[in-house]
Amino acid sequence: MLITGLVVEGKGLGRRLGYPTANLLPAATIPSGVYLVRVATPLGDFDGVLAQGNETEVHLLHFSGNLYGKELAVEVGERLSDMISWNTHEELQAKIERDILQANYVLRHRQGRGGDRPST
Repeated sequence: MLITGLVVEGKGLGRRLGYPTANLLPAATIPSGVYLVRVATPLGDFDGVLAQGNETEVHLLHFSGNLYGKELAVEVGERLSDMISWNTHEELQAKIERDILQANYVLRHRQGRGGDRPST
């Protein structure tokens, strides 16, 4: 499934936790969850992790830059995990880290490099 959206400023929590996200408008209409994605940006194409809850947020792997005001095309791939409720920023950060490890595992496996499956 392909979704598109304009990157808008969010609350900045992902950035403060070390995992900046591109917050997309309009929000996607896909089921809640965390997905592996491929994102086309004006600066190139990147793999990423999309978190779909009340908002649509994408963390691009191996990317550093500013995408505010840019249009992104996001190819939604496999579902990696459920969204969770969290009580502390540390819980959320640990969840994000697990999702990124899972995404990297899937990407390595697709490229034939294998490796141990991350523990959840």
